[in-house]
Amino acid sequence: MDPAAAASCHPGAKGEATHSVRGPLVQTEVTEDDKIINGEHVKTVVYKNYKIDRVYHSMEGPFSMRPVSFKHGSNDGAAWITSYHGEPVDHVTGQPAPEFMCHTLLSINVPERNDVKPYIATSQGQSKIEFPPGFAFRTNDKPPNLQLVGMVLNNNASRIGRTVDFRFTIHYLEQAAAEAKGVQPLEAFNVAANCVLGGGVDPNAFACEPAMAQSIKPDGNQVPHTRHWLVPPGRHTYTTDVTPDLPNFPGDKMIHYISMHVHPYAESLELRDKTLNRLVWKGKAQQAADPNDARILTTEHYSNSAGLPFVKGHRYQLIAVYNNRTDHKIDAMAVLWMFVADKKS
Repeated sequence: MDPAAAASCHPGAKGEATHSVRGPLVQTEVTEDDKIINGEHVKTVVYKNYKIDRVYHSMEGPFSMRPVSFKHGSNDGAAWITSYHGEPVDHVTGQPAPEFMCHTLLSINVPERNDVKPYIATSQGQSKIEFPPGFAFRTNDKPPNLQLVGMVLNNNASRIGRTVDFRFTIHYLEQAAAEAKGVQPLEAFNVAANCVLGGGVDPNAFACEPAMAQSIKPDGNQVPHTRHWLVPPGRHTYTTDVTPDLPNFPGDKMIHYISMHVHPYAESLELRDKTLNRLVWKGKAQQAADPNDARILTTEHYSNSAGLPFVKGHRYQLIAVYNNRTDHKIDAMAVLWMFVADKKS
């Protein structure tokens, strides 16, 4: 795969967010460790020495993408991931440096699309994903297909001159241990805000101006779309019917984990069941108080063993609200990452 062609949230097959990268690929020093603590594997990987030498807006920063392996317990076994923590840290002190987080990903290579498909992602506002008790994301993918990605963001010129590392900490169970504990496997998918360009018509999308030319992709009708757009000053609401992008599950599912990926100046992101005209989940983002400080402090997430119903055949809608408090256009994305399990009868 051509790394330069690989990283952002743009449509892949079925319209899900994939990862097509524009920033420079950097080869960093890597340290790796895998210990067993209280019967669970704890894998730590560190990508070292990212130089913050200028402003890097979304998808412009240096990134690394390297294969990762887990101890499966057998050749056909799986790793059952119970938590994933990916974040930039100060190279000297080791303290978290969330202002430099564009995103981290646990991804699988998709050669037929010359791309990578993210399984688990963290971004500015949330660096750790911990699944509810009794659930884990199951993967039997192995290197070189399975990869860890870390990308730098720096929206503020005052922070130039820093050096950061990307630290990944992944807790997982081997197949036999997960089965012995009765852990339920989670499936991952995502839905993203989608806009149409150039006067094209799409009843499921909104019109917008693209943030980057490289993020533009044609749909099946050759109408150009993007999931990375520009927001003018003021408050704006963006609505996408994401039904065409949903996986074709054989039956109903329960959502047990939701995280959100948005950019600075986002206020909220919600998923609605259009069939029932009902809110499924809404998450809010907390921004820095200074409108000139383009930085997300926190984003909300959902984690619950009981779960939320995800009904086969229903139509679903994604609604993103941005409040651009500057006097210029800013770039935006809006993605919900969801982890589902079979609905128990």
